[in-house]
Amino acid sequence: MTKKIGKKAKWFPLIDRAKCNQCLACVSFCSNGVYAEKNGQPEVIKPQNCVVGCRGCEKICLTGAISHPSNETLKKILKEKGICSCGLSCYTE
Repeated sequence: MTKKIGKKAKWFPLIDRAKCNQCLACVSFCSNGVYAEKNGQPEVIKPQNCVVGCRGCEKICLTGAISHPSNETLKKILKEKGICSCGLSCYTE
């Protein structure tokens, strides 16, 4: 995974309210402060804190309410930032 550049890189979680059961597992899981609880529901309050490539909260969401950009979008973000998926700067010239 790469450093925190979430919002600028357009990499952050989206919550499908129709699927969310307000268990708040995502709030508890994320150690980067991306989420907070507001009125009993999870909210993405600091999208810029999301680690590009991290999908941990998506994986622990039992209802499938959390999504991130596609793998193709992830590859594009990494290439634009000059970061290879291996974590090295393979794309720099």
